[in-house]
Amino acid sequence: MKNLTQKLSLTLIILVSLFALFALFPHPSYAQQLGNNSLSLGFAPTSQFLTLSAGSRHTGEVTVWNLSPVPRVYNVIIRGFKQIENYPGTARIHSEAEEERDVFSAAKWVQIPYTQVNLMPNQYTKIPYEITVPANSASGEFHAMIFLVSQAPHVDLDINSTSTSNLGSGPVIFVKVGDKIVEQAEIEYFRSEKSFYELPPISFQTRYINKGNTHITPAGDIIIENFLGQEIDKVTFNSNRQSLLRGNAGNYTDEWHHQGVFLRNGKLAIGPLKARLITTYRSENPGHAPLSAVTTFWVLPWKHILAIVLIVGIIYRLISSLRKRNEQKIRSYDPIASYPKYN
Repeated sequence: MKNLTQKLSLTLIILVSLFALFALFPHPSYAQQLGNNSLSLGFAPTSQFLTLSAGSRHTGEVTVWNLSPVPRVYNVIIRGFKQIENYPGTARIHSEAEEERDVFSAAKWVQIPYTQVNLMPNQYTKIPYEITVPANSASGEFHAMIFLVSQAPHVDLDINSTSTSNLGSGPVIFVKVGDKIVEQAEIEYFRSEKSFYELPPISFQTRYINKGNTHITPAGDIIIENFLGQEIDKVTFNSNRQSLLRGNAGNYTDEWHHQGVFLRNGKLAIGPLKARLITTYRSENPGHAPLSAVTTFWVLPWKHILAIVLIVGIIYRLISSLRKRNEQKIRSYDPIASYPKYN
């Protein structure tokens, strides 16, 4: 009986250990990577950040080159641009009507010597520009884009279109004017996409509002804590460094991944968890006036837990059944009947 119990106990330990190894061992994940379409136009620098005073002038140049295997003619357009609503890091050039209404556009300040460039394959050219800041300009950040549109027949030439083909192709220029630059922002909300997850990944959604008069690039971390108060992991907030233009709001999405089931970095990663967002957004004194928010959610791998409970229950039933059977044999054993009878 003792040997049987030891064997069954050893079997139980082996089965539970194998299951735990399977549950905790990192499983390979597969992600489809989308290839980028080859661009027909290159330009440098991609952006310029200038600090000028009212009434001053600035000259500069940008370099553009034809990456396509055929000759191309590009129209060169100077326009202000706007962020696509709720999408930080995006830009769409203004329509003519939008340009007239946008008081933050610096397009009227920028002058270029020509409005077309004709480039052979792999040929480059330099486009000089001059910026004249009005003497009565208010303090704050203004912006413009040197936007190039190919005259190839398959390219949409409607620069007023909001289609993705016209989101922007050319260097952008940011001009800070005056000494009253205000960097101010707030977090409208920070939350997980769902309140309950069986397993990661966990998707965090943050809405950031720019209330200053210059663009901001929020940065920071999302710290994950378990119900014991232990820090189990950290996620970089806005890892792509997507900026918000002045007067805009944007939705940021960050994901927490880990391939174990019950543990992360040797600490329990199930049950009620807390995510703490800590961010900064200021280019000067970035540690000053940080913005933070907290959200909670559940991670409960109930299928794995149920499987473990079922396995343990089955093994327990087997051990109990065998133990009862052996006890019945012992109780039914008659020592007198076992001795041989002599006539």
